[in-house]
Amino acid sequence: MTRSYDNQTPEQLISRAIDTLERDIKQILILRNGRGQTPGLPYEELENQTGQPIECLIAMEKKAIRRLRHPSVAKWIVKAVKKADNTIWQTLANEDNVVYKDDLNRQFITGLPGELLIGIKCLYDNVSNWLDHHSHQNPIAWYRSEYPEKVIITTIQEVIDQKERIHMPLPFQQFVEQMNVESRLLKQVLALSTNKISTYRGYVCNFRFRARTVRAIRIHLMFCCHHPNQILPLEQIHAEYVETYSDDDALLADIVLSMTDNPHMFVRLGSLGWYTIMAHTVKVSHIEKKEFFHLQLPDEDKSQFFYKRPDFNSFLLDTIKDFVRKQGMVRPVEVDTYIRENYQDRINESTQIAPLVAGALDLLQVSPTCYALRETHSRLDSQNAAAKLLLTKSDLRWYIMSRYAGEPMHTFPLWTPKMEYMWSVWAQKNATNPSKNRLFQSLMAVADPTCWPVPEKEKNSWLETKKWSSSYYLSHPCKHHIWTKIPPLRDFLALSIGLQEFGDMNWIRVNRLAGYYLFDQHSVTSLAILIALEALKPTDHWQQPHQMGPMAKELLKTMTDAFQLDPKTNWDSDLGSQLIKQLVGQISRSDFGWVSSSDLALLAKTLLGEPVGKEDEQPSTNSFLPKQLELPF
Repeated sequence: MTRSYDNQTPEQLISRAIDTLERDIKQILILRNGRGQTPGLPYEELENQTGQPIECLIAMEKKAIRRLRHPSVAKWIVKAVKKADNTIWQTLANEDNVVYKDDLNRQFITGLPGELLIGIKCLYDNVSNWLDHHSHQNPIAWYRSEYPEKVIITTIQEVIDQKERIHMPLPFQQFVEQMNVESRLLKQVLALSTNKISTYRGYVCNFRFRARTVRAIRIHLMFCCHHPNQILPLEQIHAEYVETYSDDDALLADIVLSMTDNPHMFVRLGSLGWYTIMAHTVKVSHIEKKEFFHLQLPDEDKSQFFYKRPDFNSFLLDTIKDFVRKQGMVRPVEVDTYIRENYQDRINESTQIAPLVAGALDLLQVSPTCYALRETHSRLDSQNAAAKLLLTKSDLRWYIMSRYAGEPMHTFPLWTPKMEYMWSVWAQKNATNPSKNRLFQSLMAVADPTCWPVPEKEKNSWLETKKWSSSYYLSHPCKHHIWTKIPPLRDFLALSIGLQEFGDMNWIRVNRLAGYYLFDQHSVTSLAILIALEALKPTDHWQQPHQMGPMAKELLKTMTDAFQLDPKTNWDSDLGSQLIKQLVGQISRSDFGWVSSSDLALLAKTLLGEPVGKEDEQPSTNSFLPKQLELPF
């Protein structure tokens, strides 16, 4: 044959070879394997269409293949298949340049042109053999790569070795940084390691990840793309999640568990809400808006992944909820008394009721001392909500001290202008002796009558009272030394986040952010450390608000970088040693405000693990005395 076939396509070359076959076997060969973009048929469907048994069809296809292997026509097929090498590979491979062995049949039947499939069968018997000869492979896939085979194998082993050390799920870019590998190489390596490690929506996960992992990734996407660098209350996170992902009827408890299980991604800021520490470093700018819209849609294959959980609420929690519903608002001590008087057979002396009340997701803390059902009190009027239940000395005292420390009026749902007005009327009426009068004057020192929901004439009258009866009498020395109780280093991650959010810090907010009892004075240790690290500016008294210092942003970055790598980072880590060294270097300064250099030296000694004895303690000249000043009320 004198004509040159160099300018013909591989499909044309193979078609010319097919045209040399007898009509009957040619027809079966084309119907079975397809031609052009027309796909081939399974033997069962081919049997129905031709009326011939499957055994006969198989024999006819084999006969056709044998004829095409004759040297006179096989030379065209050899040339065609060689010429179509890239086309065949690109048709079979995915975006990672990988062909999975389990997916091979589905891929080539629907994608590979029939002529090329016939050519491969003639030369290699099947597509698997062609892949064996024209690509590298590992136990799960064939692949081609711009990187040498040795590099691919070594990197796969590195990923497997490091996956126990690296906390996952992790955004792909973060995984690249922690592995210190080129992103293109790592992307292909992950595709070749799906039997050891998984990926979901751009996140690298442990193999066979759980429902909590799926939820954590979805919540993290919500944070990064809709609420970057924001503290979100649990109720908002839950509401947005359920609205966005209709395939998962998640409960509040499910959301909490998903975030709690992934401390390298999320930080709980006490009663204030949740924050993602990865929002500082995850680059979401590469995600197009339309792509993110796709990312936040429910998964077609994930609905079976979630299931309606049975109700795991204990008898005590249900009983507490019923009691709170009947009472409207309660104090933990009232719940404790009710449970112990009526359900002695269900509890014992070691049962603690107060923690159950504080941790119940269905209950809302409406003031430091009172709880109510979230379903009935989550939308109280921020101007006029009030409760006579709070007209006590202790409730008023906590309010005054919190406001003096810098906490905003609406810290709790019942801390409203109307409640402040009711407290003022009540305190003035009860100011019948010097101690009660000092309580009233302390309230006037922090109150703001201009925002009260009362007539202007009454406002002016109260403003005049505030002018002449405004003195703060609740200042007192702290009853704890700053070195007696060292908080975990993770507390300072939460405090750094809160400091960026609010711009200041106080001893009560320290407890709110770290999740401790609101009025625990051990929080002065955290304040002292932040002052020494220059994350806070010093003040004259520990009860006053502390403004953000020049090193606050740097401290937050240092904290987030460390806790993403190891959520269990503490004072005995490299970061802890670095901060202790920094603190020790500051001791020679004298501008720490209420913190004395001698106290700071003892704090540093405690952080270093050295014992502090009575002989080390020096009489304090600032805010630390052996015991708390006793107030007459």
